[in-house]
Amino acid sequence: MTQKLLIIACFMSALFSIGCDNFKKAPIANETAPQKPSIKLVSRPKYVQIPEEALLITYAFEPKRNSLIVITLSKDKIYHISGFEPEARLTRIKKSKNIRLRSITFSKDGTKLVALFSSNDSDKGKSIIEVIILDIDTGEEQEKVILDPEWHVVKVANIQDDKLIGICRDGQDQIVQRDLHTGEILSSVKDHGWNIRLSGNGEILLVLESHKVRIWNLVNGNLDTTFNYGSSEQYHYAGGASPSDPIGNITYASDAAISFDGSSLAIVESQSSVSFHGSGASRDYLCLVDSKNGNKLATANLHLRFVDHLAISPDGKVVAVSGGTKSIIMVWDIVRSNPL
Repeated sequence: MTQKLLIIACFMSALFSIGCDNFKKAPIANETAPQKPSIKLVSRPKYVQIPEEALLITYAFEPKRNSLIVITLSKDKIYHISGFEPEARLTRIKKSKNIRLRSITFSKDGTKLVALFSSNDSDKGKSIIEVIILDIDTGEEQEKVILDPEWHVVKVANIQDDKLIGICRDGQDQIVQRDLHTGEILSSVKDHGWNIRLSGNGEILLVLESHKVRIWNLVNGNLDTTFNYGSSEQYHYAGGASPSDPIGNITYASDAAISFDGSSLAIVESQSSVSFHGSGASRDYLCLVDSKNGNKLATANLHLRFVDHLAISPDGKVVAVSGGTKSIIMVWDIVRSNPL
């Protein structure tokens, strides 16, 4: 009898132990998985207004102050540089004549502005490509470099270790990073794309095609990321439908900007619908995108007829967008919040 009671007691103890283990492992009803930080695009109520007598050419964020630098062309054909945050300043850069400003960037320390110009020499019948380096505070010209047109320079990266670095096309399927003082090729990647963007530190190259984005690391020459973006949906016109009904929808990346260190990516997503007669409506959205996989993090309607330029601040907290018929630059704050 005593032996039977001992066996029953051991059996009940084992059941109780198993039950306790299962109880410990069971999820708590009110316990939820940790949430990811939310990201929002918040439009600032005040636009950057360009004077009526000036033409907006381009703009970028300087890395020293994270402030927006705008290049305009006045009626007397003079390029000007002005700062809107935190303090305004107006500095004359250069007479334009037949000179076209192609791009601007900054030195890594944010003290110099690097402008790429092109012009045509009618006497010699050839184009002239030059880089002018200016002091960001005074607008004083510190250096001018005349470039070889055969280098096909499309972007000036930055100044680092006293090197002036440019991004050039070399043939149809190669993009090279070149020392613009010596002509030495520093690195190269095989890519046929022509619509390119460059991070402020000159290390990350973004190649934008209608439905594809490629991100290159120029330091090691590796293709860090490639992803498809957008879609193309086609419909067939049916006899019972109105000819004005959409027969196709296209979504594609029409423009992009990458932050100073390449960690933040902003894309202008264009959505177009095409009717039977060929006309259609178009709408543009500002999208923050994960540069590692192409996933959308936040979206905002731009309410613009078209977008001609955008830029993202070095710290990845502000995006500036311009377009439409008015000379204004819309500014959006990127707000990241951690849920409790």
